Amino acid sequence: MKRTLPLPSLERLCGIYGLLDSLPETLGNRVSSRELGRAIGQTAETVRKDIAHMKADIVSAGGYDPAELKGAIASYLGLQEPRRACIAGLGRLGQAILRYPGFQDAGIEICAGFDSDTNKLELLASPVPLLPSYRITEYVQKEKISLGIIAVPPDQAQITADRLTAGGVRGIVNFTVPVSVPETVNMRHVSVLDELRILAALADGADQNIQEK
Repeated sequence: MKRTLPLPSLERLCGIYGLLDSLPETLGNRVSSRELGRAIGQTAETVRKDIAHMKADIVSAGGYDPAELKGAIASYLGLQEPRRACIAGLGRLGQAILRYPGFQDAGIEICAGFDSDTNKLELLASPVPLLPSYRITEYVQKEKISLGIIAVPPDQAQITADRLTAGGVRGIVNFTVPVSVPETVNMRHVSVLDELRILAALADGADQNIQEK
């Protein structure tokens, strides 16, 4: 991926990439920048600028061909190669993520799950190895896992992040409290509560002078 791509553009291109397989049949075999923008909450102009960042040879007259556009985004962002990932924390959230069927289609291979409760590991059925948390660093390094998902209790968050980064993980999706990671590691902090607060504020935006865009 080109380093000159702004993060907001990366986020939008990933959003477009994810929805191209689920476009309504009523759109036919072409999709316009306006339709893409509406789907991800952006303007048609913003979508066109993001696509232009890729400098790909894409025909846009009459709309984009979904398969062609998806292929161009995959090539530009380096999404053709499968990425190996693991989950740390096998509570209800971690188990739900572990069982999610959409990872393979997205080019993500979940290779392992980790938890500090060894009794839980013995009881859970899983298609991938389930290991105690103290083995994170060794196993991640051995299996060349590059992405990690943290879904542990708050008091285990930092040590889990430390173990993942020590094993060589380059990117983390964090569902718990904020943690510190080296500058070479990219982290996305996901808080459902924060998102609900934002939506609640936006819902009252007319009264609070909040602009969604």
